[in-house]
Amino acid sequence: MLTQNLLPIKVRNDGYLSGPKPPKNWNFGIKAAVNVNEQMGRFYWILSRDISSMNSTARYGTDFYSNVSKDLTELLPVVKSFLVTNLRYMG
Repeated sequence: MLTQNLLPIKVRNDGYLSGPKPPKNWNFGIKAAVNVNEQMGRFYWILSRDISSMNSTARYGTDFYSNVSKDLTELLPVVKSFLVTNLRYMG
């Protein structure tokens, strides 16, 4: 069958699947992804902490979230998650 040639995966006697070994450098991609996720999580955690502390000192009616959204979008134009609604959830 065609699928047997494309997927050389077999069921072992103990019920587990066996197949080709992953490439030797596959672990680097996983480590890089984990590192990026960790850095992004840290960035958003610090950002939400700072937004929360700045919002506690902001006056009512000053369009705080709108101003922060504009400032962050100008500072980091590639990042698309600085909408007012998202910032309200962070703070």
